[in-house]
Amino acid sequence: MRHPRPTLLPAAMAAALLSCGSATHAQESADSLFDLSLEELLNVEVTGASRKSQKLSETAAAAFVITAKDIRRSGALTIPEALRMVPGLHVGQIDGNNYAVSARGSNDRFARKMLVMIDGRTLYTPAYSGVYWDLHEIPMDDIERIEVVRGPGSALWGINAVNGVINVVTRHADDSQGGMAMASAGNKVNHDAVLRWGGSPNDETAYRVYLQSKDRDGNRTFKGDSSADTAEQKRVGGRLDWHPTESDTVTLSADLYDIDSGASFNVLRFEPPYQRTREDDVTHSEGFSLLGRWNRQHGELGETTAHAYVDVMDREDPLFGEDKDTVEFELQHRSLALDGHDIIAGATVRYHDIELTGSEAQFLDGSYYDNLIVSLFAQDEFDLLEDKLTLTLGAKLERNDTSDSDWEFMPSARLLWAIDSNSSAWFAVTNAVRSPAIAEQYARVSVALDERHPNYVPGLSLPLFASLKGTGRMRSEDLLAFEAGYRSQLTSNLNIDIAVYYNDYQNTRWPKFDDIACGPVPGPFPACLADPQTGYLEFQTELANAADSEGMGAEIAVNWQALEWWQLMAAYTYQDYDITPDAQPAEGSQWDADHLFSLQSRMDLGERAEFDLWLRYVDEVEYYFLDSYWELNLRVSWELTPELEISLIGNNLLDSAHGEYSSVQDDTVPTEIERAYRAEIRYRF
Repeated sequence: MRHPRPTLLPAAMAAALLSCGSATHAQESADSLFDLSLEELLNVEVTGASRKSQKLSETAAAAFVITAKDIRRSGALTIPEALRMVPGLHVGQIDGNNYAVSARGSNDRFARKMLVMIDGRTLYTPAYSGVYWDLHEIPMDDIERIEVVRGPGSALWGINAVNGVINVVTRHADDSQGGMAMASAGNKVNHDAVLRWGGSPNDETAYRVYLQSKDRDGNRTFKGDSSADTAEQKRVGGRLDWHPTESDTVTLSADLYDIDSGASFNVLRFEPPYQRTREDDVTHSEGFSLLGRWNRQHGELGETTAHAYVDVMDREDPLFGEDKDTVEFELQHRSLALDGHDIIAGATVRYHDIELTGSEAQFLDGSYYDNLIVSLFAQDEFDLLEDKLTLTLGAKLERNDTSDSDWEFMPSARLLWAIDSNSSAWFAVTNAVRSPAIAEQYARVSVALDERHPNYVPGLSLPLFASLKGTGRMRSEDLLAFEAGYRSQLTSNLNIDIAVYYNDYQNTRWPKFDDIACGPVPGPFPACLADPQTGYLEFQTELANAADSEGMGAEIAVNWQALEWWQLMAAYTYQDYDITPDAQPAEGSQWDADHLFSLQSRMDLGERAEFDLWLRYVDEVEYYFLDSYWELNLRVSWELTPELEISLIGNNLLDSAHGEYSSVQDDTVPTEIERAYRAEIRYRF
C-alpha cells in the first residue's frame, strides 16, 4: 500500500544507508492495518487499556485506535494533529511548535492529567506534569497505531493517568524492510524529509534506522504581526527486533534529536516597561532515549515482560529551562494458570534527576530536584457469566516524592457485558490521583492582570500584577470517575461507539489569596495608592488545593463504509468542566470548548488515487477569548508507480488564520494558526 511524501535527499545519504544491508523491496506488512474492514477494526488488539493484547471490542473502557491508515489519510505531520480525530480529546495548537492536548476538559499547554507514552516509555516531565510535544515528532510512517483511552488509567499506569492514556506504538522492524524516502515542502513547511532503511541479517533479527530533518516557518499573532514560532529539527533513530528463541523476543529502540524552536514571549518586569515582547530568544532542546524490552511466552500459561529505558533531555527555554535524566525499570507477569482468571501483576521503579532554571518573571526555590516513583500493580479479569459478563478488578500502590501521602492507592472496577456477537456495553468506577508537579510546589510566577482576572479593577491607573507562589504544601488531586459505554457493529458497514462519564475531582489546584503588596517601594495598602513612588500593585496568592471541580460529558464515534470506495468517520464530543473555588461562588466562565466535532470523508478514486476531506468544529472558549472555528483539510494522493507516490495537502482552507490557544499566564504571545499547504513525495526502494 502507500504512504504520503517524497525524496529530495542526497544520493550519498541513500547510499550510506543501503550499505547497512541487502535490499528486500518487500511490501511493508504493517500495511495490513490499511485495508481492515469495519468488522476487523473492532478486533484490532490494543494494550493501553489493560496492559495486555486485547481486542478493541472486548475492552471495558472508552478506547479509540488510530491506525496507520488513519494517520496516512489524515495528512497529519505530528502526533497531536492525528489525535484531533479522537472523540473526547481536545487538541489546541499553541503555535508552530507546541500543542495543548487533554481529555475531558482542563486543556493546557502542560495538561496535567494525561499520561503519554511511546512504546511504553513515559513522556511526561514531573517538573510540570506535562509533555513537551515538540520533542517527540518521530516519523509518522514508523507508527503502527496510536491507542487512546479516555478516562482514568491509574489502576494500571499510576499517577498522572487521570483523564486518559495515550500510547504510541511503533512498527515492528519486520514491517519496515527495504528503503523509504519522503520529503514535503509548502508555505509553512520549508522541508520535512525522512530517509529510512530496514534490513534483516537473518531469520531471527530485523532492524530499521532513519534520518529526519524538519524546517518550519512561523505564523502570526492575534494582532496580525509575524510570530517567531519557527523551528529546525534533526533526528536520528532506529529499532531492532530479535527472536533468539520461539518463546523470547527482544526489542531495542533509540532516538536522538536536536531542536531549535522560536516563539514570541511576553516578558514581565517589575519596573517600567512592565511588559515587553521578545522574539530573539530560541528554545534549544537536545536529548536521546534508549529503550530495551524482553518478552517471554509461557505457552498457554501466560507471559513475562520486562523493560528498561534511559531518557536524557536538555531544554534551554527563555521562560523555564529544564535538564532531566530519567531511568526506569519495569517487570510485569501475566498468568492464565488459574482457570477462568487472567491475572496481571508487576512493579515499576522510575527515577528523575532534574535541574530547573527560571526567568525574569518566574522564580524557583532551588534548582536541583530528585524524583523517585515506586509502584506495584495487580489486575484480575474473570467471568461472572461465561461469554456474557466479565469483571475486571485492579489497583495500584504508588509512592511519589511529590505526593503528600506515603503511598497512593488507586483501585478500579470494570464490567463488560457481551450483549451479542456484535454489541457490548461496559461500566467502570475508578479512583485516580494526580501528584503535584515540582513547579507547583516550589515555583513563583508573576503575571499581569487583565479583565479576565476576578481581582481586576477597571480604570485603575496603577499596573496590576498577580504573583502565584508554591509553598511546598500542595496535596495530591483526587478523582472519582463513573463511566459507561456501548459499542456495536450495527451492520456490516456501520460501527458506533458511545461513552458517557461523570468525574468528581477533589483538592483541585487553585490560587489562594494571601495579601496585597505595593512596589517597587514597599508600603502599606491602601495608603500606597496615593504614593507617587508606588509603581504597581501586586495581589499575592499561593498555589493550593483550594477548589473542587467536576466534569461530565458524552463522546460518540461513528464509522460508515457508505460505498466500497467511500468511507465516512464522524466524532462528536460534549464536555462540561466546572471549577468551584472554596473562597468564592462557582466560576461562571467557560474554561474549555464544550462542543467538538469531526467528520472525515475518504474516497478511493480507482486503484491509484485518493481524495480525502476532514471537517472539524471547535467551540468557543469564553475565559480565554477564543472564538469558535470551523476547519477544513484536504488531501489528494496519486500512486504514480507501486514505488512512487505524490500527495497535495491543504490545512485550514476555510480561514486565512484562527486562534486555538491562549495562556492564562500570558507568557507567550497568542498565535493564530494560518492556512497551510504542502506537497509530499514518497519513494520506496
